[in-house]
Amino acid sequence: MGLYYSLYEWYNPLYLSDPALYVQEIMLPQLRDIVNTYQPSVLWGDGCLDYPSYFWDTPNFLSWLFNQSPVCDKIVINDRWGNDTLWTHGGFFVAELGWPNPDTFRGHKWEECKGMAWSFGLNRMENSSHYWTPSMLVNRLVWIVSKGGNFLLDVGPTADGRIIPTMQTNLLAMGAWLKVNGEAIYDTYPWKVNNETTNTGVEVFYTYYNETGSTLYAHCTKWPGPVLTLSLPVPSSDSEITYLGLDAPPLKFTYAKDQGLQIQIPYLTVDELPALYVYVLKI
Repeated sequence: MGLYYSLYEWYNPLYLSDPALYVQEIMLPQLRDIVNTYQPSVLWGDGCLDYPSYFWDTPNFLSWLFNQSPVCDKIVINDRWGNDTLWTHGGFFVAELGWPNPDTFRGHKWEECKGMAWSFGLNRMENSSHYWTPSMLVNRLVWIVSKGGNFLLDVGPTADGRIIPTMQTNLLAMGAWLKVNGEAIYDTYPWKVNNETTNTGVEVFYTYYNETGSTLYAHCTKWPGPVLTLSLPVPSSDSEITYLGLDAPPLKFTYAKDQGLQIQIPYLTVDELPALYVYVLKI
């Protein structure tokens, strides 16, 4: 179980009048209480931008968390414990709305957080034009995972606990895509090259699995057409290429150093497509 905690409260009278006293009398006691009571595996700090970590007294709290708390052997934290800890300290770093570029994290564990629209909670002022579509969300998931990240997608319920239909539609669509292509996402790693764009303008992202042999997944963000030409993968003599979710024989392909890997894509009607949005080949 993971817990979110905002270090500051925008409208708490004590925070507004005496933030240092607020830290000692409200924030730190609350943090210790939720850790002792709920014993989370992940503690996700936020709301730290106003002050550095020494003001929030988070170094002392985190020392207790990792050495004396009931979850000291399993707890994982992010990097939002002061405006001096962002992308510097923490079990994993957090990008938000595409910033900063995760390439700057240099291999550190990371995730990107975003809401389904521009707001993290349910915002009644937002309409359908503000919401990301299923295609946009699946493409973002693939982009993040290809760079070694985790996708933290916020779902904001109504006051009475309902999930609005637009959010339901997005979640169901992402679930349907993952049901077909989940093996190209879960437990995978970034490949040596993140992506390439083919000579026909198809952007392809790569993920890699190496537990039972070397398996490369090519995520095509557009329908590749009758032949997909990839310049980066080099097949071996016993390589096999399949289309994830398609109950069919392996795909035919040829490889030449000066021509790349040329894969013959079967003709499929919309009804025959295993999944929409991103089309995945297993190499």
